[in-house]
Amino acid sequence: MNILENIAKSHQAVQTIENQLFNVVKMPLYTGVDDKFKIENGFGLFKESGGNQLGIVGKDFNSAQPKAIFEAFCDASLQSGFDIDKLNYFEMKEGKKIRFSIPIAKVSFTNVRGVEDTTNVILNVQTGYDGNTATSLYLETYRLICTNGMKKTFTEFKAKFRNTNGNEGKIAGMLADVTKCVSQVEKLEEMYIRLNGVKVNQKAIDKYIQSVFGYDLKKYADLGKQSIAIIDKVKECIEWEFNESGATAFGLFNGITHYTNHFAKGHENSDYLFTEQGARTNDKALKEILVMVK
Repeated sequence: MNILENIAKSHQAVQTIENQLFNVVKMPLYTGVDDKFKIENGFGLFKESGGNQLGIVGKDFNSAQPKAIFEAFCDASLQSGFDIDKLNYFEMKEGKKIRFSIPIAKVSFTNVRGVEDTTNVILNVQTGYDGNTATSLYLETYRLICTNGMKKTFTEFKAKFRNTNGNEGKIAGMLADVTKCVSQVEKLEEMYIRLNGVKVNQKAIDKYIQSVFGYDLKKYADLGKQSIAIIDKVKECIEWEFNESGATAFGLFNGITHYTNHFAKGHENSDYLFTEQGARTNDKALKEILVMVK
């Protein structure tokens, strides 16, 4: 009996996710014209059930099956003491990318407004079948005050997961990376507290918006309507966060994540914060706020 079958006996969430998983097959590509046109080293990755290609790869590419990754993640989660009844599964880009997640901790501190500021921390393992997505583990945060969420790329680790015979090496590698990633939770809390202790003025706010979005606020009146609308909405989000958590670097940073979560074009798409522009904007926002408080 494999690990998933054993776990699923007592955990419905595991069984539910396992039933959603697909198998990946690699098929040679053809032009469909005649022998005059040949593809020597081109293969398509497909769901075994059929449909459009997930990605194009070379002959030496070997994909780790979703079930194998899920099995390793389940086992590592169990060994780490996580509640696997809270496991979740997401298909992104129509299956080109997938991720499994599980809540692992809460980070909480009192912000300068005197409000208890709590963030749920979620562990993710993500992989892809588009031919260019590595398997990685990272922390996702979901701030409860304003329901802001984001992928924390500074906590990301490339998984030591390989397609080899047997599962022992896979599971051992996954557990080591899970442990390493989880160790970043304390650093995450330290970062929030540090940002909470740095007050910001209007000059710092304008400089930050320009650094993240690339707009020269000194030329605000000359910008296009769309750019002005974005800047105005970002400023509204920052002001909203200042009212909740104070005029600090923490509030400023969360003003950007508030915008990407609730107002940015495309935010309704569940992939936006993980594989699209929302993820890139949040990455830039985090990078620039850490530069500001050095």
